[in-house]
Amino acid sequence: MRSIRRSIPTGSRPNSIGIGFKPRVIRLAGWSIAAGCASILISCSHSILQKETGTAISTEGVTSRSCTSLVNLKLAGTTITSATAIAPPFTAPSGATVSTPFCRVVGVSSPSSDSTINFEVWLPDAAAWNGKFYSSTGGGSTGAIQYGAMSTGLSAKYAAMSHDRGHISRSDLKTNDGSAIPLTTDGSWAAGHPEKIIDWAYRSQHVTTVASKAIVKAFYASAPSRSYFVGCSAGGHIGAMEATRYPEDFDGIVAGAPAWNWSNLLVARLWASQPSMQNSNSALPAAKLKILHTAVVQACDAIDGVKDGLIDDPRKCSFDPAVLQCKGADSADCLTGAQVNTARIISSPSKRPGGQQIFPGYTWGSEPLWTVNTGPTPGGSAFDYFRYWVKEDANYDSRKFNFDSDIDFANNKLVAGQTMASVVVAKPDIAAFGARGGKLLMWHGWADEQVHALSSIDYYNQVMAANTKAKADGFYRLFMAPGVQHCSGGDGPDTMDTLSAIEKWVEQGVAPEQITASKIVAGKVTRTRPLCAYPKVAKYSGAGSIDDAANFTCTSP
Repeated sequence: MRSIRRSIPTGSRPNSIGIGFKPRVIRLAGWSIAAGCASILISCSHSILQKETGTAISTEGVTSRSCTSLVNLKLAGTTITSATAIAPPFTAPSGATVSTPFCRVVGVSSPSSDSTINFEVWLPDAAAWNGKFYSSTGGGSTGAIQYGAMSTGLSAKYAAMSHDRGHISRSDLKTNDGSAIPLTTDGSWAAGHPEKIIDWAYRSQHVTTVASKAIVKAFYASAPSRSYFVGCSAGGHIGAMEATRYPEDFDGIVAGAPAWNWSNLLVARLWASQPSMQNSNSALPAAKLKILHTAVVQACDAIDGVKDGLIDDPRKCSFDPAVLQCKGADSADCLTGAQVNTARIISSPSKRPGGQQIFPGYTWGSEPLWTVNTGPTPGGSAFDYFRYWVKEDANYDSRKFNFDSDIDFANNKLVAGQTMASVVVAKPDIAAFGARGGKLLMWHGWADEQVHALSSIDYYNQVMAANTKAKADGFYRLFMAPGVQHCSGGDGPDTMDTLSAIEKWVEQGVAPEQITASKIVAGKVTRTRPLCAYPKVAKYSGAGSIDDAANFTCTSP
């Protein structure tokens, strides 16, 4: 999701999502205590009691506001490899340009013997610093520092941090048909490395946050007054994970299109990919997806009373792709019977053989980019997740996946003593985060072609079920964006300033009831529309332009 002011980028069986997780350590005032020693703390040896990774051990040799002296800062399980004063212009490794002077700190954290978590902290000059801390991380299985997000955070006067989630993605891997595997979906690093899976899932963000705050305090001689996290997709997953596991890390979290139920999400992606993997004639090429999308919008656009090219709530769209089935031979303007079946499977919930739902289907309106689910290999991170994380076999054939026993195997596979699901699923248990004053702003595009939009509705429902609505509204809000694809793109307004919204909520106590989103084409705003706090929706007043947010109000559906 882009921003106008600043761009910051369940299974039905008891064990299907690994309900419940057991902390491996107990944290107490910056110290880690082996859980087995908690009840007999007096008898535990000093070798078991140790500083938590990232916490400060010594500031000897560090002078406040002296960038280069930060290399002398000693942090538990963390090494600062360089600290350099940067004068603009500066071009980051990703190509992002920076026009603000800053102190660039490079470090590596190792919370386990198999952990190598690279991170950077960018510190604006003391006179420019807004007194706050900001962090972001990438989507998918990405192993790369997000320099673009750091640049945006820095330009907004934050002390900004990002990390590589504990691994570096490879660019030399291929799919079954010889196509390159994107850096965002490479999972080869996970096979035989359970600690790296834990680092990716939640630990890397926490330990680098702890370390970064120590660096911030050493440089400015003052801890940040507020801390914010912004992420989308698997970055949104990290945001949700932080709210669940480490409620003390951030005051405000923006989680876009959060892949919170990671394990079942990837089962669902495998489900959507099965027709095309089993028979290439079932695949939906881009040209036919365009035809399908046009028909869907024509059928469901006006359900909300406004014909604007957007499907306001796809749950109200009862489209049947059979209306596009070829009457005779296959042609460019129709779908074959096999292609109709593929569209039905992609838009339907994934299920076990007994009929129990695994995960929601993709919503109508998300068709244009279904190409990610209709290739020779599973979409997104699913291909490498099952090959490397679960089966630990580079030659594993995803076409043989059993949507019953293999789900249980994947979710219950042990990862350093924990089940895979308990490691990778960010449970919607955020009451502790709310109790300490934390705020979670979640948003999701209704036309998301990668992380199913309905999974965020599921998250919302679980949070509401665990709390009264009045209580949950004090720390959690969800915003659904009609016509918006995965994290950005699509026909709907996809540019919003979520950071200002979360800042205002945290710092002024003003909860967001609506956020104005814009559609920008060729540098010009072509449409604005209010996104409403779910379950409210934007209702047209009946007068004025439908491209002006001022002519809409948020009302109950």
